[in-house]
Amino acid sequence: MSRAITYEYMETPEVVSNLGCLLYGLIISTDTNADTVVVYDGENETHPKVMQCKVSADDTKPIIFPVPVKLRNGLYVKFSQSTTRVTVLWSQNDF
Repeated sequence: MSRAITYEYMETPEVVSNLGCLLYGLIISTDTNADTVVVYDGENETHPKVMQCKVSADDTKPIIFPVPVKLRNGLYVKFSQSTTRVTVLWSQNDF
């Protein structure tokens, strides 16, 4: 059973969920340097990489998936200090 879509506002890389979930999208903002944001299906970088997105300097990039991405092991988002914030649109899910 799906749950309501929620959002997580992040200024540092972190685990959004340690359980299976659905990823609906990301909104990524950078400062004066370009950056790459990576999403993993799990709690850290040892888990499978789901997506990687490069964002130009001084930019905000919304990424909305037409169909939610199913993550079975959790949701970890990695980025550097050049990314000022990432908003993750997601929901907990019972698979």
